[in-house]
Amino acid sequence: MIGGVGRPRAPAQTELPPPRRRDPVDALYESGATLVESAAGVREAAHDPRAGHALPAVFGCMEVALRDLAAAAESLERTVDAAPAPSERACGPARRARARRGLATLRWALADAADAASATRSLVARALDRP
Repeated sequence: MIGGVGRPRAPAQTELPPPRRRDPVDALYESGATLVESAAGVREAAHDPRAGHALPAVFGCMEVALRDLAAAAESLERTVDAAPAPSERACGPARRARARRGLATLRWALADAADAASATRSLVARALDRP
């Protein structure tokens, strides 16, 4: 429950269907493009005051999406280590370590942003007197 007001908490991550066998490069590109398109759609619709009743739900969606992105960043940390490099110079151990640190920082920032979205959802719901 969120704030003890009887509303269910958003799931920690979205439940995914069993993965289809497809090229992982294409899957990442396509998912990234869909993410950008979705964010642009939220930005575009957010300016209209008539959308106010949807705000708590949108912040709940943001929370779940940010948690999923944090989990993706964690997976990408492992991928950096496992991915074949064109040459040791191009992707040596020091560069991979810096990439892992950057992804770890991103993961923590996304988790913090998810917590902020959760808190904002509650604050906006109260401000708009929405369940």
